[in-house]
Amino acid sequence: MITPIHFALILFVVFNWGLSFVVIHFGLQGVPPLLLATLRFALAAFPLVLFVRRPNVPTIWLAVYGISTGVIQFGIAFTAMNIGMSSGLASLVIQMNAFFTVLLSSLFFAERLKWFQWLGLAVAFIGIGLIGTTKDSSATLPAILLMLIAALGWATANITVRFVSSLKPKPDLFAFAVHGNAYAPLPLLGLSLLLEGGFRDWDALAHLSLTSGLSALYLAWIATVVCFGAWAFLIGRYSAVQIAPFSLLVPVFGMLLSALMLGEQFTLIKLLAAFLVVLGLLINVFGSRWRKL
Repeated sequence: MITPIHFALILFVVFNWGLSFVVIHFGLQGVPPLLLATLRFALAAFPLVLFVRRPNVPTIWLAVYGISTGVIQFGIAFTAMNIGMSSGLASLVIQMNAFFTVLLSSLFFAERLKWFQWLGLAVAFIGIGLIGTTKDSSATLPAILLMLIAALGWATANITVRFVSSLKPKPDLFAFAVHGNAYAPLPLLGLSLLLEGGFRDWDALAHLSLTSGLSALYLAWIATVVCFGAWAFLIGRYSAVQIAPFSLLVPVFGMLLSALMLGEQFTLIKLLAAFLVVLGLLINVFGSRWRKL
């Protein structure tokens, strides 16, 4: 049974992961998206990488993790939010990583998808389709597509962690994440210089506002280092089966905080879309248990 102090820690993590989407919104006000992602991973990896012992893992897997989570997940997610996706909807759409993780598991680990997983995927994609019908600027089609690619990057990182966890002896996953994060800043910076321009990057850094600076620090140290470390501890203390379902609260907090702090409006269509996506996630997570009832 999860103790009250550990339950509070769970709520701390999912609350901050939901809040991070609002913080990204503020950070993007003064920093280009790829440069903000560069700052996030540079601050998350350094100087921590100097004090955390490198895990006994082939370099290729550290690089795959860093590219998947740094460049594809967050680099593209930040870009999607910058070109046309609100914080609340971003926190919702990126949860599609759960389904992409299942699909990749079936591809690389020869796991057959159960009927309830297909059902959950279909229900969630209907919700995503409804988001695409919104007439305002809270979720443009290009932004939705980019956010789905970001979710695929997150799923790739999940599969990488799963593979690394199977190595003998099992490496320290926190150390793996820290050293994997170190492979993200340089590719992100290169893409930022290429796509956002060196002059724009330099101007953003030269005139870095307190809000953008604090946003980058929060995303690096709280949302990444502290929350990931706490999540890894909780899964190690209990199990992924007990802890992982609480991640369903991330879009709940994300949408609520976006409405409270940014004044994001949620129409009936958006709320229905959110309900379908969360329902799809619930079917995917709890479908096997319901079948046994």
